Amino acid sequence: MTINNLEDMFVRELEQMYYIETKLVDVLGDLVEDANNDKLTSGFSEHREETRTHVERIERVFDVIGREPAKEQSHVLDALVQEHETFVTESDDEQLHDLYDMQAGMKTERIEITAYQGLLTLAGKLDYPDEVTDLLEDSLSEEKSTLRELEGLSKGSKIKSMLGKLTG
Repeated sequence: MTINNLEDMFVRELEQMYYIETKLVDVLGDLVEDANNDKLTSGFSEHREETRTHVERIERVFDVIGREPAKEQSHVLDALVQEHETFVTESDDEQLHDLYDMQAGMKTERIEITAYQGLLTLAGKLDYPDEVTDLLEDSLSEEKSTLRELEGLSKGSKIKSMLGKLTG
């Protein structure tokens, strides 16, 4: 794709977000199966369902702007997935895996938040209808909420107990 204007840029960024969200549905499924902490398992499961909704919203945005849904690879997400795979092969400690997954989740949420904010900025400059911005804002709001939940979990007593065992 040649990027010649703001609309081309928006479409490319939307395609990357579509790639990210669709890939995360699978990644979150794996994390649900691998998590050893009930709250983490539940959180990843809930966010997987939420992420499916994000995919549907992006598909609706494509429809509103008259484009076919397409995916543009996100090397940032691919790198995070690769880092996770490397970490899991280098550590057998399930508690460390849970801590790593929680931190990786926070990194991913921050990436998604930044991407949705960028899409909203471009959508505003392109004067796209409220339907586009409302869909993007709904997903952005949910990503921020998930980040807050992960941050809260990272400060929880069970995590502090796990950290104590790992450092003690």
